[in-house]
Amino acid sequence: MKIAMIALIFGTLTAVANSQVAQEAAAANPGQGCDCQCSSLTFMDNWGRVSGNCKTAWQGALWCYVDPQYSNCQDLKPSTRFNAQWSYQACSTPALNSYQCQTYPAPYPGPAPAAPR
Repeated sequence: MKIAMIALIFGTLTAVANSQVAQEAAAANPGQGCDCQCSSLTFMDNWGRVSGNCKTAWQGALWCYVDPQYSNCQDLKPSTRFNAQWSYQACSTPALNSYQCQTYPAPYPGPAPAAPR
């Protein structure tokens, strides 16, 4: 009986440890969207509403302008308003400071993004 109990406890602890390792490995997975992030760029439309940065929907979905350092989004579209790209996907990805992205590498410190007109 004691051996069976010890085996059960050991099996449970092993499963929990393996699950935690799998979750930690998943945290760095670029498929999480850590490399597709919104920028803070917004504009005020003709009706006084702030648009962009996941504050408004276009064709039924929230959208944002994309941070040029984290622009690996599957649905990038060029902006006709700014020298920028926008995405729906970036509004649904975890934030860079989230648990899911904590092991994601920092971006290459390239040139600063161009200022909007």
